[in-house]
Amino acid sequence: MGRRWFFAGSAAITVVLIVVLFANLLDANTVYYLEPREALDQRADLPDGESFRLGGLVVAGTIEVADDAVRFMITDYAAEIPVVTSATPPELFDAGIPVILEGAFSGDVFRADEIILRHEEEYDTPEGTLGS
Repeated sequence: MGRRWFFAGSAAITVVLIVVLFANLLDANTVYYLEPREALDQRADLPDGESFRLGGLVVAGTIEVADDAVRFMITDYAAEIPVVTSATPPELFDAGIPVILEGAFSGDVFRADEIILRHEEEYDTPEGTLGS
């Protein structure tokens, strides 16, 4: 009888450890970010210089490239936030592209240290490339 309880307890501990390990791995691979409306709503809790991630779409007609900085706006269609960065934008960076920015507010401007392109879940192949 003692052996049976030992194996049952060992199995339960093993299952709990596997669940905890899986949950930690899932959490480590999840990227959390605020959208512009959320960031503005929580602005009082996000003091200047406090780093966080901001995600949204690059607004058409707002990209300005200067010698040392790139300026643009991002939106979630509920709010817009001006962005300035000295980071080199990824090759596919353009208007209408979803991005995640790592950085902090400086006044009303978000200063991005890093620009990451956010990939959508849907993929459309160019017409005529499959099945021809």
